Amino acid sequence: MDTKPSFMTRFIRLQEGEEDEIKRILLAVAITTRVLDDGLSGQPNRLATPCGTLNTDTRRPEQVVDLSLREACNKIIHTNRMRLDMSENAAGRRYLNPTIYLYGNDLRDRPYKASLDVVAFAKCLSNCIFALYPL
Repeated sequence: MDTKPSFMTRFIRLQEGEEDEIKRILLAVAITTRVLDDGLSGQPNRLATPCGTLNTDTRRPEQVVDLSLREACNKIIHTNRMRLDMSENAAGRRYLNPTIYLYGNDLRDRPYKASLDVVAFAKCLSNCIFALYPL
C-alpha cells in the first residue's frame, strides 16, 4: 500500500510552511531595521513614511494613528498574534493580500491592533536605505 501523502496534502503543507516563512522573514527584517534605527539614532524612522495604521486601544476604535517604520518594527517584534490577510479566488485557491494584522498589549496593558501595509513597509524601508546609503 502506498503511504506517500497525496499531492494536495503536500501542497497544503507547503502553504502552511509559507505562512511560517513569511512571519519568520518579517521578524528578521523588523529586528534588523530596529538595530539599524538604534545605531543611526532614529534617522531611518525620521526619513520614513507611514506603513500602515495603529489602533492604540481596540476598546476605542477611533484611536487610530499612522504606523511609523519604528513602531511597525516594534509591533512585529513584540506581537502576541500575527494574522496574514488571506483571500480566495474563484477557483478556490488562497492568496495573500498585502496586509498583515498584529495584535498585542502595550506597556499599560491596552490592547492594540496594527494593520501593516506590507508593500508600503518594503518601499519605506528601501527608500530609507537608499537615502542613507546612496549607490
